[in-house]
This record gives sequence, C-alpha cells and structure tokens, in this order.
Amino acid sequence: MKRLFPLVFLLTAISVSLAQNEPKKQEQGSRPASTNSEAPHQTAYKLEFKLFELDDGKRVNQRDFTLMANAFDHSGPSSNLRSGTRVPVSIPGEKPNYIDVGFTVNCQLVTQGSTLAASIRMEVSSFALPEQSSEAHPMGMPVLRSSNLNLETVITPGKPQVIASIDDVNSKKRMQVEVTATRLD
Repeated sequence: MKRLFPLVFLLTAISVSLAQNEPKKQEQGSRPASTNSEAPHQTAYKLEFKLFELDDGKRVNQRDFTLMANAFDHSGPSSNLRSGTRVPVSIPGEKPNYIDVGFTVNCQLVTQGSTLAASIRMEVSSFALPEQSSEAHPMGMPVLRSSNLNLETVITPGKPQVIASIDDVNSKKRMQVEVTATRLD
C-alpha cells in the first residue's frame, strides 16, 4: 500500500496537469486566424466622370475625368483627383494667397452585398466671362464661379448615371455630372 500511494499521487498529478492544459489548447484552436494575415476585401473600379455643359438644353461642351478607386467591404480610404490652376489672389499691401480653380473630386467606395455605395465630394470652379465679371465687380477683378456637390449614392457598375444637374443662375446654361463605374478584374 505504501508503494501504491506514490503511484496514485503521481498519476493524479499528471491527469490534473493534462486537464489544465486541455482548455488552453481548445482556446487556441477556437481563436480566429491572425488579423495581420487577413487583408480587408477590396475591388478595383475605374470611375469615369463626365461634366456636360448644356445651353438651352443642348450639349455644348464636355469634360472627362477618370479616377481609379478601390471599393472596400467597410469604410476605407478615399481616392482623389484634382485638375486645375492655382491662381494668386492678392489684397493691396498683403502677400498673395493662392486658390485652386478647376475640378476636384474625392470619392470613397464601399461594397454592400451586390451594390456599390459611393460617397462623392466634388467642386467645379471657373472664372466668369469678362462681360459678366465687369458687371459683377466694377474694379475689373475676375469673378470666380463655383459649384459644390456632396452626396451619398448607389452606383450600378457598367451603367452611366447622372448624379447631379446644376443650373447656372446667370444664364440658360446647366451642368450635368455623369459617372460610370467599371469593375476591374
């Protein structure tokens, strides 16, 4: 019996030790895979923006801008495009400041199941015609016209969609903004 007691004690100690280690192995096996090796799902798109200028309902001008953007299955970084001119604006006696005149677009894409959601911020600015500038500002300073757009919308890939239509308040002109998203594989 004296020999049996140390053997039973040893077997009990081993079984308790194994029982304590078993949940640790199960916990490790039930953990999700390391997040460092998993990248968020993303899909590349080519976004084509077309700005149409209409005069009394007829297209008289068109500007095209193309931007590559990634769509994520959650919020991700935005893609940006800026085309234009930095123009000095000065006040007598002060250093000139510069403003951007032209086209700027910031776009963030998110895939939601089979739909493509887009958050788009756009600014289009230009100088008024000389005859409009002299009427608006008697000192002959140029007048800057600006249209801003900030929207959340759903885009159907492969299909052109008009996302904005903006009237010029001083004429019969109108600007339409169309976007086409093409999935890149």
